Amino acid sequence: MVTTRRKVGILFSYSEGWIGGSYYFINLVYALKQLDDDQKPHVVIVSESEAALDIIKQTGYPYLSYIGSRFQYNFVERCINKLSRIVFKKSVIQKDFPAGTIDVLFGYYEQLFRFEKSRKIFWIPDLQDKHYPQYLGADIAASRKAQHEALAYTNSEVLFSSNDSKNDFDTFYPKSICKKYVVQFAVTLPKYSDLPFEEVAAKFGVSQPYFFSPNQFWSHKNHFTVIKAVEILKKKNIEVTVVFTGNEKTGGGAYANELKEYVSKAGLQANCLFLGFIDRKEQLVLMQNAKAIIQPSLFEGWSTVVEDSKCMNKYLILSDLKVHHEQISENVNFFSPTDPDALAVVIADLLNNEITTIPKSYEPNLLTFAKGFLNAINNN
Repeated sequence: MVTTRRKVGILFSYSEGWIGGSYYFINLVYALKQLDDDQKPHVVIVSESEAALDIIKQTGYPYLSYIGSRFQYNFVERCINKLSRIVFKKSVIQKDFPAGTIDVLFGYYEQLFRFEKSRKIFWIPDLQDKHYPQYLGADIAASRKAQHEALAYTNSEVLFSSNDSKNDFDTFYPKSICKKYVVQFAVTLPKYSDLPFEEVAAKFGVSQPYFFSPNQFWSHKNHFTVIKAVEILKKKNIEVTVVFTGNEKTGGGAYANELKEYVSKAGLQANCLFLGFIDRKEQLVLMQNAKAIIQPSLFEGWSTVVEDSKCMNKYLILSDLKVHHEQISENVNFFSPTDPDALAVVIADLLNNEITTIPKSYEPNLLTFAKGFLNAINNN
């Protein structure tokens, strides 16, 4: 019988701009439900708004509470800290959560630095700044470099979602002294079977067969390769439909607009459908009924799209990345993400043939996720 549960603070806020990050924390709490009751930690949702707790409550996790993420500093304290950061590179006056509230705080690494006194585990999904800094901008890339160095060369705790990301970190920071964990995340999908495909298809003007590519509209997600593959096929009189979903306002919307302009000029409006950011259940219904899922990304830390597809036992067309090979080895066809001709060949082949997938149980992935995270928070 548990008398005292480990209190784990999770810094969480829901963001359509980085929906993969939001889903990560929701899926983490779902995974923790798989643990035996005496192993389940008490999860404290740390956020600026208590609405974040309401989102997490939908998981049905039994041990939840909330605390605000902002500490209050008076005018004098703010002035002292501003001066001390200039002189000493840190705040002299440091506040913390009330005693006994949180044993360890977990969250996306960029957002954790201001919690200076708490024990923290920093989540680094990937090192995109090292591979594709042009998609981030010079200021963001420089900021991430400084933050990674601050973690690498101090007695910090860092959690990676893949061995690929950890190996990246070790390559760029070979003399790092931080403690590192690799915890590959898994997903829990909301119930969507009660939502008829016909209803969703009619709403969005989708007809079968179609391929599905659900990704946020960041440049490194590489939608252009998919569109060019569709264009190649159309020139060969092979009509293919690809449905894209995701927040088209990401990064100000310029990238999504470029994609749509290309589609319009190429006369592919009937082949490339942009649905925008849609309801999660509607997205899953479209995923379930697609011919196959296309994930063309140039870079990933651990793809939520891949995990969703694995959970559904859907066939995947994946960019040939090390991390994608780490995630899945069956029910998949890999292609070079810079070769639309190669992708066109794969799409045409799957379009004209029956796709059969090898059944795989997904449940063990959830328990592995939960136990990996539990090991990290207990390892101090």
